[in-house]
Amino acid sequence: AGMKGGVGLQIPLLFGRILLAALHWFTSSPTFYQHSDTTVNLSSAQAVLTFAAILEAINPLPTANGINPEGLSRLPSGLQAADAQREQVELLKLLLGHEIERLKVWAAPLETTSGTVASKAGTAPAGGTKVMGASAAAWIKFTSTAWEVDPQLALALTERFPAVPEVEARCATLVVKHAHVPAVQVL
Repeated sequence: AGMKGGVGLQIPLLFGRILLAALHWFTSSPTFYQHSDTTVNLSSAQAVLTFAAILEAINPLPTANGINPEGLSRLPSGLQAADAQREQVELLKLLLGHEIERLKVWAAPLETTSGTVASKAGTAPAGGTKVMGASAAAWIKFTSTAWEVDPQLALALTERFPAVPEVEARCATLVVKHAHVPAVQVL
C-alpha cells in the first residue's frame, strides 16, 4: 500500500514519541534497589547507558528527504517543534547521565573512582560535576522544558535534584502561574 507523506516525515514523529516516552519514565520518583548482587544495578546502569548512546548516535530531525525542521508546526509556547525537541533531548541527556551515576553509586557506594561507566556502546560521563555544574539559566531552561512536556516531570526534577534551588524556584513559579489549570490543581 502506498504511503502519502512518505517515511521521511514518520521518522521525526517516531523519534518524538520515543523521546516523550523516555522523558515520562522520569516522572516517577527515583527508586533505590536493594539487591545483594550488585550486577543487577550495574546492568541497569548499562541499559540506561546503552539507551543514552543510541540517543547520542541518532539525529532526531534529519533535513534529508525533504524534511525541513523550520517548516514544522509551532508549539503553543511559540517555540518551533524542532527547537522544542532539541531542548527535550538535552533534558533527557541530563536525566540519563544523572540516572547512570545514581545507579552506579548504588551498585558500588564505596568505590572511589568516579568519572564514567564503560560499556560496549561507549562511555557516559558520571553525573556529579557535569550535572550539578549547569548554570542557573540552564536549570531554569531544563525545568521549563520539563514543564512543557508534563508538569509532573518538572516536579520530579525537584526530587532528583534537591540541591539545585533554581529547579524548585522555577517549579514554584510555574505552579503559581498555571494554578487555574485543573491538571495542575491535582498535582
